[in-house]
Amino acid sequence: MGTVGMSGTASRGGDGPKLIAIESPFAGNVDTHVLYAFACARFVMREGHYPYASHIFFTQFLDDTDPDQRRLGMKAGLAWAKRADERWVFTDLCQPTAGMKSGITSAKKAGQAVIEIQIGEDWPELVKDLTPESAKRIIGFGQPDLTVQGRSKP
Repeated sequence: MGTVGMSGTASRGGDGPKLIAIESPFAGNVDTHVLYAFACARFVMREGHYPYASHIFFTQFLDDTDPDQRRLGMKAGLAWAKRADERWVFTDLCQPTAGMKSGITSAKKAGQAVIEIQIGEDWPELVKDLTPESAKRIIGFGQPDLTVQGRSKP
């Protein structure tokens, strides 16, 4: 399936899960890329580690199409990702994008291991219970529900 087989020994000096920063595409086909990021996170957890995908988190309240907000989100994401034990770069859908390359460069400067991962063509199996519509509800894309006890908020 994937090209990784981790032992579960954290680089922080103890046994247990590692903190894994995920690098995967976002822009372009956002619906597919969000589902793919969810598959990457599930893959990391299935391997016994804890994932973090800043490009999914920060795009919830920053506009990735606004250059200033994108830069801010990338800066914040890179700051958080430096605390990870490893950076896993997922390349099933494409070679590393400009944003992913920024993460790789940051990881190398921080002395983190950078590991390229291909889950395989069956990556959709990891998220078969999700659709783009349910993923949007989970992460908040689309119009918010402003009803409270059957009434709209003012």
